[in-house]
Amino acid sequence: MQNSKNIQALLSIPKYGNGVGLHRMLALCSEFLNSDWYKKLKVVNVVGSNGKGSVSHIVYSLLNKFLDSNTGMYISPHLIEFNERISVNGQNINDTDLNTRIREFQRLSTEYEQKFPKDTIGAFEAFTTIAISHFEASKVSNLVMEAGIGGRYDSTRIVGGDLVALTSLDLEHTKLLGNTLEDIGYDKTDIVKEGGTVIAGDIDHDVFRKLRSFVSIKGAEMISINDVASVEKSTYVDDEMLFDFRVFSYEFKNVRTSLSADYQLSNILVAVAVFVQFLIRHKINADQQVIQGVVKKVLNEISLLGRFQRIQTLPDVYVDLAHTPKAIDLLVKSVRRLKNKRFLLVCGVSKDKNASEIVPKLEAIADFVVCTKAHHNGSHEDDIFNMVSANIPKVKISDLGDAVQFAVEKAKKENYTVLVAGGLFLSIEAFTYLKGKDPRALQFF
Repeated sequence: MQNSKNIQALLSIPKYGNGVGLHRMLALCSEFLNSDWYKKLKVVNVVGSNGKGSVSHIVYSLLNKFLDSNTGMYISPHLIEFNERISVNGQNINDTDLNTRIREFQRLSTEYEQKFPKDTIGAFEAFTTIAISHFEASKVSNLVMEAGIGGRYDSTRIVGGDLVALTSLDLEHTKLLGNTLEDIGYDKTDIVKEGGTVIAGDIDHDVFRKLRSFVSIKGAEMISINDVASVEKSTYVDDEMLFDFRVFSYEFKNVRTSLSADYQLSNILVAVAVFVQFLIRHKINADQQVIQGVVKKVLNEISLLGRFQRIQTLPDVYVDLAHTPKAIDLLVKSVRRLKNKRFLLVCGVSKDKNASEIVPKLEAIADFVVCTKAHHNGSHEDDIFNMVSANIPKVKISDLGDAVQFAVEKAKKENYTVLVAGGLFLSIEAFTYLKGKDPRALQFF
């Protein structure tokens, strides 16, 4: 109960502080950043519009499997519980340690706000301070830090590394980052340190050209995954992908993974390229066969919630966390691969997303649509219903649990495959409901 209250208190902190908060982060984390621990820390920063979570998890898993030193990871958002955001050596922070770190943050924030009462600390600054505190206490040697929004002013920038993954670019958070892919890319890549390397995913060629020049002015380099990696062949069996690929001079044959959505190919290439660059940059020697074995094992074992994941059979139910237009395009491509299936779409979009761009893309692969809303930040089901074409059979059901139950029962009777998509909160809530838990009890940020 105490842990739940502490987390609720964290999640109730104002989302943003007063203006750019890097000065607050430096003040809150000065003790950790001036320690001998930080001076030896090896950091990988992960930025981008889509795919940050997947790339972070893959890089983290590779480092954990390969290195015999403590490795940490910080991600956002959490999907089921807050503890997911902070992990060391494959284990999420436990409640006891989390409460200790929360109390430490409260002490630091109280001291700061007594000195500067008008300088409000934002929630993500609080989360990041708690994470850094835990990593310092755990004495991690390697750290994967996923940015929240952008890179230039993101709280994670204060723990900047010399290796950055830029997963993708999409028009998101435009009020904060800019109205073009180029502007958004400038913000995200600005996190790289002098002398560092940015590994970029599959982004527009002309945008990459401009970003590479921007990064070079900072004394860093930028490498396109398209120039150093390729997929030689790929096939799909049930919910697995079998493929061969190349990254730099390394060839990986007969790789099997449950990350079967088409969009995961780019994420995998970026993550493996970052892993290889990490070994090179930090002069960690390894036999090529050992590296190949580690990569194949990690990709075979890794499982990520909500990435075009089948969470139930009889009937088949898939959930996907895609919630931007570009991510939806990639999801639709993966769905089309499942031939001879009729899809019943359970659709909802968050209030702060452009539903008019998302819903039409999803209805293109739907034979029937159930329009609903997430309990957390969901757009009204009437709005979704009105965006679905009149020639597609559709219903609207306000309560998410009722909507999912209706979809499952209809799918059983009429041989549909269910896909829950359109919003991150929607998909996680549906997953929670189907696992027999109350989605209303989830605590999102």
